[in-house]
Amino acid sequence: MKILLIGNCQVGSLANILTAANAELRCEAREVWQMSEEEIAAVDPNAYDVVIAQPLMGERYHGLTHKRLCADHGDMPLLFIHNLYFEGTLPDCAYVGPMSQRLGGAMGSYHSSIVLEAFLADVSVAECINRLNTGTGIDARAVWARSVATLRNREDIVTIPFVDELIEFTQVQSCFHVFNHPTAFLLERYAEKILAAITGQASVTLDTNQPDMLAIAGTWPTYAWVADALELTYSDNEYLIPKLSKASLTLEEFVNRSFATYGRATRAKLVV
Repeated sequence: MKILLIGNCQVGSLANILTAANAELRCEAREVWQMSEEEIAAVDPNAYDVVIAQPLMGERYHGLTHKRLCADHGDMPLLFIHNLYFEGTLPDCAYVGPMSQRLGGAMGSYHSSIVLEAFLADVSVAECINRLNTGTGIDARAVWARSVATLRNREDIVTIPFVDELIEFTQVQSCFHVFNHPTAFLLERYAEKILAAITGQASVTLDTNQPDMLAIAGTWPTYAWVADALELTYSDNEYLIPKLSKASLTLEEFVNRSFATYGRATRAKLVV
């Protein structure tokens, strides 16, 4: 069975998991974020037995948009899946700078809104660390509720729901490296539901032991104040550096490096 997966960086990992789980599946991933418009336009979904897609909007995606796939797929099985984007356990993790000019820093493209606000307020490193340790300016419960609500709203156009499972798993273990990079564990749990939908089985249990490819962008900590507010069973205070999964930064190292980055940037770029 030839399967096309369309979406962001998550579909590459899902394709690997599905292929490892079932030798009869030939999965190809099209990660549209790194494709040109010409490459996107050249993809023919009708050349596959099954298409699994994150709902895409916008003219640059041509025939791969949610609207076009729904209109053009004919008898081909078409499944829409979540883009697993969740800020609920990482409420300060954010991009800095305009979309086309995102600022790189100690954790690659990811920054702490708490640290940025502390820098802009000209507070000391010690005071910034205190703010990180206490969650100054952030209502963790509100961020969680908003993130869950966003996912539930997206489920209106998703064929394979996953919000309830995501909530259950994130209560007991870290399931996101950063807000848009789920762990291999979470992706494998979602792949179980996807595989069940493809094969018609009532349920599927997987243990493919696939590498955690999305860890390459680094891993954000789940602070103690977040764990307390959300009644999570885990917390930590280390930032795992992008591309160096065994290397980490303490809060002080992270703040110092972030302050140095912001000190070199123009104020126009220092926006979340």
